[in-house]
Amino acid sequence: MGPLSFRTPVIGHWYCVLCPVCGNTVSFQCQSTSEYGISCYLCQTLIDLRNPCAPLEHGDSGVLPPQGGDGCGVEVRYSPKVGESNGASASSQLFELFSRAADETQKLSSVTGHEATELLSARRVQALSDKFWILHPLVHAVEYVVFGNKPVARVGNVRIFRLWFPLIGDMYVPVVETSKSYALPTAITFSIFCAMLYLCAALDNPWFRQRVVICAFCVVSFIVLIWASVYTDPGYVRPAYLADELTACGVEEPTQQEGGVPGANESQWEMVNGVRVERRWCGTCKLYRPLRAKHCYFCGMCVEEMDHHCGVIGVCVGRRNILTFLLLVATAVVSSAIAFHTLFAVLYTCLEGGHMSNASIAASCGSLSFWHYFAACFSLLVTLIVGCSCAMLGISILYTWMRGLTTQERMRNLYGPGRSPFDQGIVRNTCHLLSSWRTKSLFTRSFVQLAALHGSKRDDPTAV
Repeated sequence: MGPLSFRTPVIGHWYCVLCPVCGNTVSFQCQSTSEYGISCYLCQTLIDLRNPCAPLEHGDSGVLPPQGGDGCGVEVRYSPKVGESNGASASSQLFELFSRAADETQKLSSVTGHEATELLSARRVQALSDKFWILHPLVHAVEYVVFGNKPVARVGNVRIFRLWFPLIGDMYVPVVETSKSYALPTAITFSIFCAMLYLCAALDNPWFRQRVVICAFCVVSFIVLIWASVYTDPGYVRPAYLADELTACGVEEPTQQEGGVPGANESQWEMVNGVRVERRWCGTCKLYRPLRAKHCYFCGMCVEEMDHHCGVIGVCVGRRNILTFLLLVATAVVSSAIAFHTLFAVLYTCLEGGHMSNASIAASCGSLSFWHYFAACFSLLVTLIVGCSCAMLGISILYTWMRGLTTQERMRNLYGPGRSPFDQGIVRNTCHLLSSWRTKSLFTRSFVQLAALHGSKRDDPTAV
């Protein structure tokens, strides 16, 4: 494509130009082909239409002299940077300018309001879990036995412990300060299972014993999955304040690729499938967040493709543990369904006199006391509530990810009524979800060493 050429103005046509001082767009109507200066109605700067990059010098009227002077027979030619306009008046332009400013302010307030609402909601759930502090020593005991009490490093609110496994070697496990919250769902699970064991001992029925064995397998699966969800890197993003240590060790600097500029406070925008997507500046991690990442105030770090912070188990659900979390929710639904059906069958059979296919339980109903019925009814109610809640949660998250969204993006209506720019269709979205476990963890040996070095410098400023 050839170079842009200067244009000859047409009298009566409307044009627009960018003010070099205040950056405002100025629209004007051409009154004469000899006029090359136009005044900005906002800052009163006289703009040179031949070269809008700089204002006219003081004393320049912006009009060519009449014929016979220095500019005899010469018409003004506008710069290619002067474009055509829709003919709005100065008052209309001011109104449009103020309207855009009001819209941006409202949008910023809306975004800030959404984030504040999400934070308050997560804090309410976390506070509800913290009310069951009497159960927290159970988690502390497990973490003390498995991990010890001295983390090798700390980043934000995440403690990093090192474990050694045969044939694998060292493995670094992140433990969030709020991880003690999963004591509540664990206690509920064991309580229901103990109630079923209590009934099993009284009934002594083969069918009921088979159901208890199945529930025992579900309980073990639930505990394994909840540990895998809690003690797994959800997709933390490396903070940029570790850049000095990282550069000193001669390791590649990923934050430069992420656009991290210390001291910046404005958003960056990227085009994704024709949609402008915002990358906000994180003042805590000192970087521009990667696309779809969000800062978690409980973990103290940004999380890649963060879905939400689950206050029930006390950790974030992000790119690396979303699949494990969905399996955990599915296990909770299946376990609740099996326990509900078993307890309902026992109560219905004993109360209705055996009008069911498993009426053999009726012969043992006489051995049930008031406390047996109380345990069965209470467990039945709890399994119904837990099963329905987990089912709705799992369906919501799965439906959201099938649309190429996260729960955060859906709740904030981030992309409006249109399609998400990250939506690649159901098949590819499913593959993206199933491949989440392949994402590399942040907690490698080199990163943990850098985090430990940063922590030692923070604790002892005189250390070299």
